[in-house]
Amino acid sequence: MVQINNQRTQSDNQTIYIIVYLMGFTHFLNDLVQAIVPALYPILRESLHLSYFQIGIVGFILSITTAIIQPFMGWWGDARFSPYSLPLGMLFTLIGVLLIGIVDNYYLLLIGIMFIGIGSAVFHPEGSRVVYYAAGNRRGLSQSIFQVGGNFGQAFAPIMAALVFAPLGKSGTLWFSIAVMIAILFLLKVSTWYKKTYSHQVLQKKQLDHQTSHISKKKIGYVFSILVIFITARTWYYSGITSFYQFYIMEKYHLTFSDAQVYVFLFLFGGVLGTFLGGTLSDRWGRKNIMLLSMFGTVPFSLALPFVNPFWAMLLCFMIGFIMLSSFTVMVIYAQELIPNKIGTVTGIILGLAFGLGAIGSGVLGLTIENVGLDQVMYWLSFLPLVGILLLFLPKGN
Repeated sequence: MVQINNQRTQSDNQTIYIIVYLMGFTHFLNDLVQAIVPALYPILRESLHLSYFQIGIVGFILSITTAIIQPFMGWWGDARFSPYSLPLGMLFTLIGVLLIGIVDNYYLLLIGIMFIGIGSAVFHPEGSRVVYYAAGNRRGLSQSIFQVGGNFGQAFAPIMAALVFAPLGKSGTLWFSIAVMIAILFLLKVSTWYKKTYSHQVLQKKQLDHQTSHISKKKIGYVFSILVIFITARTWYYSGITSFYQFYIMEKYHLTFSDAQVYVFLFLFGGVLGTFLGGTLSDRWGRKNIMLLSMFGTVPFSLALPFVNPFWAMLLCFMIGFIMLSSFTVMVIYAQELIPNKIGTVTGIILGLAFGLGAIGSGVLGLTIENVGLDQVMYWLSFLPLVGILLLFLPKGN
């Protein structure tokens, strides 16, 4: 087991890399488990005889549970020191994984999905907070390591689906309970460090010592409105690719389930690289510039995706993921720096919005596919990155 120095750092500028790496690894395990849900859609559809709308509801329940609870957990962490909330949240995820693996009823399946959503809602704002305090003066790099861990988990879910779920069916999720238990053990170590290093009083003082926002309070609502639109466009496109693009290419290119997972993997793996690079470069080039690049740079590739052959589709999936998801870490840091004395609340709101809007998008896209067809929805989806033009009206940030 990794040994962690429990002594408080002598300088707030010192980066506690072991904590950052452990949080990145547990983020990998958390998001791997969460991402197996959309990767399971074809198997769930066949084994439980689900419609596209019912599949959309599965995604809706997962995302909306996270969206509702996540801002509250961020606020709770700002108001009350809760060092062991991370392993407790992962325990909810473990219950959800076990339920999915053993139930054969659609409504019990939704309950298992809800438990996974609760676990994710606890993990993300509190995990981001721990990384924020362990980051020292390497905030962009540290948050990138943390977020890349989650993106790696999401990227490998389709591959795990092809290797595990194709031969075993949804009962293969039981193997992922091992990953969750490993995450719980590591988070107990992190929580012990967090408790011994800090206290509620120390964290309150650190929050008060942070610089105030560089824009006036009356503009914060305006900035957050633009961020909401940005998150909506990016998250709906993400939901379309991760939830329904596999069905689209299975029909269009006559691919098997396992072959279709490669395209989703390339999209998500591109996002892993983009997330790390985007967060790191934003320290030098600015948060706003990276967010603009992530949307405008995606446009030519997203517009071409519905019209290319299978080979070019694989390349475009990688490029779209690489460019579009480069803004994920940047968006979180931008919001944290906007209101620097409410790290947990702001992180919970931003990530909660992302999950919540993804939930709405998943449901809307599933229902729209039922009414107008899969081809038409994939074509409409390709125009969403154009919404990024609104980012021009954001202040530059730090």
